[in-house]
Order: sequence, then structure tokens, then C-alpha cells
Amino acid sequence: PNLAPPGWYMLFLTDNNKVPSVARWVHLGGAPDTALPGSPYNHAVLGTPALAGYWPLAEAVGTVAYDVFGASHGSYIGHPRLGAPGAKPTATAAGLNGLDQYVLLPRLISDDFSLELWYSSRAGRGTNVAQWWQAAGLLDGEVPGTADDFGTSLDASGQVWAGTGNPDTSIHSRKGLADGKWHHVVFTRKAS
Repeated sequence: PNLAPPGWYMLFLTDNNKVPSVARWVHLGGAPDTALPGSPYNHAVLGTPALAGYWPLAEAVGTVAYDVFGASHGSYIGHPRLGAPGAKPTATAAGLNGLDQYVLLPRLISDDFSLELWYSSRAGRGTNVAQWWQAAGLLDGEVPGTADDFGTSLDASGQVWAGTGNPDTSIHSRKGLADGKWHHVVFTRKAS
């Protein structure tokens, strides 16, 4: 499996057509930064047109990753560190070990969508990467074989990858983004 590099992450999903997904789950390899209730950022995310879900992963305890937009809650798997330092001094995040901790979320998107996440990591995985699924999953909806899947990942050189399947098509950033700083990623897919 594509395991996330150790770090903290934030995610929300949008679907412009609100079409139900064929797949049932999105496997989030890393957990997000938190958005503070009432913060300008939180209000901006919640005001996004066609927002499908928003998981700030701000819980301090428990096993439920709450969707603060709707009721599509997820689950913390492998007991990640909740309440870890976030991107802002007063924010918290979920910390994952990069091996066996992740957040399992329902898949609410298909066709045209955007994925947004924040991450901080000092390590990626995968060398000679040519497709997003060959690196360490940041947000991963990868399904083995030829499938209508998608994901974002981080390779060993610190490149962020994003792509879709059927056929596999990927893009990547510059190198050096596994530097322990917070980075913002937005990946937009148009079905056409």
C-alpha cells in the first residue's frame, strides 16, 4: 500500500455535480491540519460552492474524524496522535507515523472535483516515480488495476504528485517539499 510519510495533513473534498461515487471509501494516508471554528479560513472552506465534505481532523481524542460540513464522518485507524501542533500556533492536527496510521473517509466525489490538503513532513517514499500511486499517499483513493481512482502523494525527493486513473495520468511539483514546513496542495480534476 502507499503509506503516508510521517506528518500532519488537512483535507476537504468538493464535487461540482454532487454525483454519488462508485467507490465507497477514500483512504487518507495522512491526517490534516485543523481549522479553528470561527476562523476566516474555516469560514472560507465552509463557504466553498459545491463543498462535499470537510474534515479538519481537529479532534483531541477519540476515533471519529468529524465532517464539520455534513455527516460523512471518517475513522482514525491505528491510533494516530491527535491534538498535534498544526500549521498555525493555535491550530492542532493529527499526526501519523507513516506506517500503519491513517484516516478512512467516505468517498463523496467523482467526475469534476478539487481536493485540498495541508501537510508537513520530513520524508516521502518512492524513487523513480512516474505515477502518483508509486509514492507515499497523502490523500489516496488508489484502487489496484485499471480503475477510476485518484490521489496525491509525496516521493523521496520531496515532489508532490497528483493523478487520476483509467488511464493513469499524473503531474508533480518541484522537488524539496519534504522539508518539515507546512505546504498547501490543491488538485483539480475535470472529467472531460
